[in-house]
Amino acid sequence: MTEEFDARLRGAFLAAATDRDQIKVFRDLAKEHPTAAAAAVCDAIPLLMQDKRERVRESYGIDLANQKWKEEAKQRRLDLVEEILLLMAANTYLVFQVCQAKLDAYANDTSLSGKDWATKVCTAGGEVLEATEAVLLHALTELRAQAQAVGGSDEVELARGAEASRLAGHLATRTSPTINKRLARALDEIRRYDRPTGRARLEALLRELYLEAPDVWSKYSRTDWQMRATRSEVAKKIEQRHKPPAVESDLAIFTQREREAVLKRGRDAGLPPREYELLELLVEKPNISSREAGEALGITPGAVRALKSKIYRTPGVA
Repeated sequence: MTEEFDARLRGAFLAAATDRDQIKVFRDLAKEHPTAAAAAVCDAIPLLMQDKRERVRESYGIDLANQKWKEEAKQRRLDLVEEILLLMAANTYLVFQVCQAKLDAYANDTSLSGKDWATKVCTAGGEVLEATEAVLLHALTELRAQAQAVGGSDEVELARGAEASRLAGHLATRTSPTINKRLARALDEIRRYDRPTGRARLEALLRELYLEAPDVWSKYSRTDWQMRATRSEVAKKIEQRHKPPAVESDLAIFTQREREAVLKRGRDAGLPPREYELLELLVEKPNISSREAGEALGITPGAVRALKSKIYRTPGVA
């Protein structure tokens, strides 16, 4: 079951990574050929708006350009799935509308140089690509809310899982444990050590995001279209939840008497021989690395970290 769950989260991650890569391709193009990229945005947005409007009109008989389209939708008596799909279409159309308004303003701004115009248009185009992902997340959030209002437990669980998986995948593509050292340390507290570090950290990150992201996203979903606030708060929650015990850092400043007290607590707590042996080593050389400790004890660095985790969580030792 765990492998199946991890595979589902990896699938969400890969889907989000594809979206991220498309944004990167566009931004690279905008950087190298800003005028051409800006012209492409100006050509594409009106066509995308028209296409979305016609598709909705054909499917539901509703005109998204009409400010009263919601009233029209209520009269259609759509089912839950149709309502969510219509909402996605309407939000996407709104994204295009906002972008088109910016493009019109830039076109009419005679103070802009050609270079400045191209830069602003390309920025607006990039925002459209980012917002398209947010539209899907908003639809999934709405689906969960609707399921909670009218569905059974199975429907609620299914909707919540779809939202949490997509959130986890999206945020993971924009979160780097390599850069965020505190997050990396938190993930190292819970990751598997029988796999490459990068893969194990990603799996741990996806699981943590799956658990933490939905509640945080529910606070910001109406305003945090680029999900920066959501990403920041979720990372802090993960870091706090898996913050290494204070005893790990305190070992480095123990006096001899305090070190003897730590060893006594280890004996009194009944630490297994291997864990006690590591505790002795940490007390004697508090700054020793996991690799060096592993060489001294004849075990792998991963095994050292696993033993350390057990020691620090043994009642009476910390």
